[in-house]
Amino acid sequence: MADNDNNGGGGGGFFLGFLLGGVIGGAMALLYAPKRGDETRDLISQKTGEYTDLAKAKASGLSDSVKAKAGEVSDTVKTKASDAGDAVKAKAGQASDAAQGFVARGKNLVDVQKSAIQEGVEAGKQAAQDKKQELTAAVDANGDMDTKTDAMPGDNASKTSA
Repeated sequence: MADNDNNGGGGGGFFLGFLLGGVIGGAMALLYAPKRGDETRDLISQKTGEYTDLAKAKASGLSDSVKAKAGEVSDTVKTKASDAGDAVKAKAGQASDAAQGFVARGKNLVDVQKSAIQEGVEAGKQAAQDKKQELTAAVDANGDMDTKTDAMPGDNASKTSA
């Protein structure tokens, strides 16, 4: 089997070759036709005008088709790009919302820990105050005993040590 070198290009090349062969064959037939020269030239001129008009019409139709297809592709690309942009914006919004949620939870945790620390500090202050009062009361109680002991008659040991 012989390989076909048109790479799946369809029948476009074949059709163009067929059309070109027809034009060249027609021109050669007119040149060798048994008519007078001026008649042949008029006929060639007429046929050339017809084929020129036909080629212009085909080119115009092809141009319009290409423009329409380009417009469709452009619209599709714009739509896809817009959809992708909207999707990215939505994901960014979700990420922002999640980040704000994490920040709020972090602030809440810090506030809870801060309150716990403040309560601990206050409890420590109160415990220190209570202990200070207890120790002050104990010192005062011991001090009163010492003065009572000093004031007792006949207690020589406390007087000699003082």
